[in-house]
Amino acid sequence: MPRFEPGLTFTPSPQAIATARERLHRAGFPVSEAAARDLVEAVLAIEGPRMLAVARGILHGSLETIRQTAEVALTALREGRSERPDLVGVVKQHLRAEPGPSQQPRDEPRPAIMRNRDEEEDDGSTEGDARPVFKRPRGR
Repeated sequence: MPRFEPGLTFTPSPQAIATARERLHRAGFPVSEAAARDLVEAVLAIEGPRMLAVARGILHGSLETIRQTAEVALTALREGRSERPDLVGVVKQHLRAEPGPSQQPRDEPRPAIMRNRDEEEDDGSTEGDARPVFKRPRGR
């Protein structure tokens, strides 16, 4: 959990308040603007530090990538290499070495991709057909 920073407050925008109020009203909870503001402020008080920590982590990762790229470029300049350094390779190695939040393995398995019916092998059977059958009365 992100650490608490005293004095750090998040204030909702007027659009966030209006959206919360509108959605609550559609759900059958007519609330005033002040109540909607209090609700959004409470959510931001809980979720704000977490979102801030995620944003800081992303920023830190970006700055680290820039630092490593600059180090490789400076090393190449100092050594007087005539060929260009493989900056893309260095960045890819860094990304493989440290998995980010989006690269961490998931606990739940991903669903299998379903094939289209047209792609399935047609064995001639009609067991899987879910087409409706309409019978007309005879004798008209």
